[in-house]
Amino acid sequence: MGEEEENPNQIYITTDVVEEILVRLPLK
Repeated sequence: MGEEEENPNQIYITTDVVEEILVRLPLK
């Protein structure tokens, strides 16, 4: 069950990174 909890955590981190990139691109 430990692996299942880590999977969603990685997805959330990826979403945060994607949002930051999208926000920085238009700023430039």
